[in-house]
This record gives sequence, C-alpha cells and structure tokens, in this order.
Amino acid sequence: MNSINIHRRKLLIRAGVIGLVLGEGQILAQTSEPEVLGDDPLARSTPDSELAINYEKAQRIVQEVLQGRPAREGLIDATVPDIAEDGSSVPASFTVNCTMTNNDYPKTVHVIGMVNPTPEIARYHFTPACGEASVVLRCRMHASSELTFVANMADGTVGMTQRFVSVTAGGCI
Repeated sequence: MNSINIHRRKLLIRAGVIGLVLGEGQILAQTSEPEVLGDDPLARSTPDSELAINYEKAQRIVQEVLQGRPAREGLIDATVPDIAEDGSSVPASFTVNCTMTNNDYPKTVHVIGMVNPTPEIARYHFTPACGEASVVLRCRMHASSELTFVANMADGTVGMTQRFVSVTAGGCI
C-alpha cells in the first residue's frame, strides 16, 4: 500500500494557491483601515485620535515639570525593554547620577507614559538620607510609546530622558 505523506504546511500553501486561482483575482478579504493613513502613527491609530489626545496631556505634564528650564544631559540612566509583550506589566528602572549630598539629589522623579490615558505613572520623592536615587518598577503602558523620566533636582536644575517601548498588547483601559 502506498502511503501519501502530506505535511500540514504544504497542504495550507496549496489550499491558499487554489483559493487564489478560484477567486479569479477578486478581493477575498479587506481591512477596515482607510486607504490613506498618513505619516503620523498617533493620528492613525484610532479613529478619534485617542493616543494623540493622551500624548498632548503627557506633553503638558512634562512642560509643567520642566518649567522652561533646560534639561541636563546624562543625569538619568533609564532601562526599559525594547519590546513588551504585555503592556500591563512593563519592567523599567532608573538611576539619577548624583552624589545624594547637599543640593546634589533629586527632590522628585516623574515617570510618564506618553500615550497613557493617565500619563503620570509614578512620582518618587528622595532625600539625601535615601543614599541613592535608584528605582526598579513595573508599570502599565497603553500602547507603544516613550517612557519619560524627569528629575527635579534640589539645586533647581532638571534632567530628562526618554526610552521607547514597543507594546504588543496594551495594558491600560
């Protein structure tokens, strides 16, 4: 008896080819996205531009914290994953490069999700008694965007850094 050895992958490919031939060039499936999406991923992500509205809220929070002061370079080291499979629990960490003595410590460090419905994820307060300004956290992210870390220093300066995280499944409602 001859045994026919058909692999599942080959079967699916052949079925797809047959479907294309029988479809005679007709469109068998269609997406619900508009044909012209433009270049702005925030504007095209949802019909009501929810992410764009959230981004504007986050920008206002960042501007309120900065208060027109220039951000110091290299003040904050932040670590986030390149890709987060689940937006409900994204690991992140930051360290503020300072001596934690006199006026060289952060009074407050803000963690902001740039497209979250509630942008300010966390606000950490430090004193010189803390010894170091370093935090490891997990946060929720609504969609792929930057996590922004802003440090208000005791000497009146500010530092800021942003890290982009690609989120495959959003964690905010």
